[in-house]
Amino acid sequence: MTKLQGDLQQLKFERMGDIKIHRNGGYPHFVIDDPVKKKHGHVYMWVLEKNKQPREILYIGRAGKTLKSRCNQHLGGFRGGSNSGKRNAEVILLKLKEKGASIGVYSRYSRQLTILGQRGISLSHAEEAALIQKYKEEFKLLNVAK
Repeated sequence: MTKLQGDLQQLKFERMGDIKIHRNGGYPHFVIDDPVKKKHGHVYMWVLEKNKQPREILYIGRAGKTLKSRCNQHLGGFRGGSNSGKRNAEVILLKLKEKGASIGVYSRYSRQLTILGQRGISLSHAEEAALIQKYKEEFKLLNVAK
């Protein structure tokens, strides 16, 4: 087991799907195992895997609504909706061309608390920030400027 694999288990991340490339090329797309999961408030990671073993975190984000809706927003960026989305797509395409490489989408539901008398406040913002802080020195995250 890799250190990253142990971290993912300890932090209760689940592998929810993949980022893939269509056979005819083009933009990366998401294949999410349970696209109708309705829980709101997740943190997620794109994890480069080599021979099905987690090796490198590429991106850490949060999904305020469902994971599927956030992945759909990324698709728009990949297709040219944003400069960072286009850059992310280019990196993903290069990484997926490496022998034995895949990119898994890992996610965990963020709890909700009552904060300042307001119920149902998701901890996804805080968890995203904590994960970025934890991993930004170890991995070159696509969404963190160095």
